[in-house]
Amino acid sequence: MDGWKFQREIDGWASWGQVFQDLEGFSPLALSILASHGFPPEPLQPLTPGTNGVFRSGERVIKLFAPIESGLDTLPDWQIEKLLLEKAAELRVQAPRLLAAGSCQDRYLFRYLILSYCHGREAGAVLSTMTDEQKEAFAVRLRGLLDRLHQPLDAPVFRRDLVGQVMENPRLKLVAPRLAEEIRRRAAAVPLTPLVLVHGDCTGENLLVEEDGSLTLIDFADSSLAPACYELPAVVLGLFGGDPVLVRAFRGSLPLEAFLDQLMDGLCLHDFAGNIVSEFLAAHHIPVEDVESLDTLRDIFRQKLA
Repeated sequence: MDGWKFQREIDGWASWGQVFQDLEGFSPLALSILASHGFPPEPLQPLTPGTNGVFRSGERVIKLFAPIESGLDTLPDWQIEKLLLEKAAELRVQAPRLLAAGSCQDRYLFRYLILSYCHGREAGAVLSTMTDEQKEAFAVRLRGLLDRLHQPLDAPVFRRDLVGQVMENPRLKLVAPRLAEEIRRRAAAVPLTPLVLVHGDCTGENLLVEEDGSLTLIDFADSSLAPACYELPAVVLGLFGGDPVLVRAFRGSLPLEAFLDQLMDGLCLHDFAGNIVSEFLAAHHIPVEDVESLDTLRDIFRQKLA
């Protein structure tokens, strides 16, 4: 229909993957939404790809969540990210400011968030340029930021069946079958209290380093209520890549073995455990099929992180 601002066709995940960062396809819709909230319709620019359509427009970011026709139900993600941005401001956790939120019925129903644009650089790129002293300061600063975030929250939308998602998690196919089974068994034994607010995906792309050295968390779509240890795998194995300088500063006075206990618990609960383990092993040139037990994996972590 000529009245549609979004003209692309979405019919399943593969089709969404072809259009979700399409500047030309999304511009009429995105600029119309921005204008409806009184923001100047400045041309769209691409940002780091994720699951949803995310674009910069001047000093704002518009995030358009995948419609149901993509095969994903992104309503919970939209609800979680909206509430988390509001909560982050309360907790003094530096994050983009939420400027507007809503939904737009076009060819498809698009939920959206409009955020302030953050000028920081992605931490993954910045860390590779840091001295050891700068890494230590970065890790201590991140520890403080996450401690502020990790607070109890009475919000049912953040609750997940953490153990249930592990038992059915197809991503565990990325690791050896025996290791996957041990991960499931340990996940069932991890204490699930206290539950606190976790970001869940604190990676090099989702943490920005500002010019003054302060840190900004972005993309709260994977946030949930979980034990604080749930945060560790993405930080230690992903963002840090196991760098011992960063890890020592981050864990502070906590003994290494106690820290490894927390890391293993968090890893076994984590929705992306299979990805995190396989990518960490690949980065350290360790064949994933050679790691068949949690004891072996812990030994590798002990060697690399110490």
